[in-house]
Amino acid sequence: RMKMVVSLYVTTWLLLFALGARGESRARLVNNGYEDVVVAISQEVDEADGPTIIDSLQEMIHEASRRLYRATHKRAYFRSVKILIPKSWTNTSVIGNALSENFQTSDIRVDIMNSVYKNQPYTQQSGGCGEPGMYIHLTPEYLIDRRQAAWWGPRGKVLLMEWAKLRWGVFDELGYPGDESFPLFYIWDENTSGVPGGGTILPTYCANTPVEGRRML
Repeated sequence: RMKMVVSLYVTTWLLLFALGARGESRARLVNNGYEDVVVAISQEVDEADGPTIIDSLQEMIHEASRRLYRATHKRAYFRSVKILIPKSWTNTSVIGNALSENFQTSDIRVDIMNSVYKNQPYTQQSGGCGEPGMYIHLTPEYLIDRRQAAWWGPRGKVLLMEWAKLRWGVFDELGYPGDESFPLFYIWDENTSGVPGGGTILPTYCANTPVEGRRML
């Protein structure tokens, strides 16, 4: 079984959990609020990092909720989130044991990094465009190291982008920092003919016309 945490207007519950069978997410939108969103911390994560990780998760979720509320013109936000911690963690205060929630059915997972994404947040997607993803993956290092996390932008904004992939089957329309195959920027100029140093540096995005707008903080 697992454990659970509590905090401000986005209610977060900290619970103990045990491993369980794979199943579908129970997160649902009720009267504009997402309820029963589950975050689970892997047994591979060191409990010594637990307090920092939990604090970062709560801060991240609250920020994402504010951004979602504003982006949807008050149509959606995170109302309740359960944070599950391993039963093996014995020095972390919780409000009880998870009932049917477990790591395998969680929406957001905190687990060790893999060789492909390293510490970059990502959403596991096995379906096509418009099909919900399986789960969002965050690493302990991403949640602990603020300077490293800043490389991908504000955590709340990053979580909201991944949530769009998880719930609505959205795919990336931008590149990744340091990725040679999918860079953040590219050089384009129809008249340079590949001349080194020529062309215009443009951000990677999916559109057939220049993207214009204003920066939102």
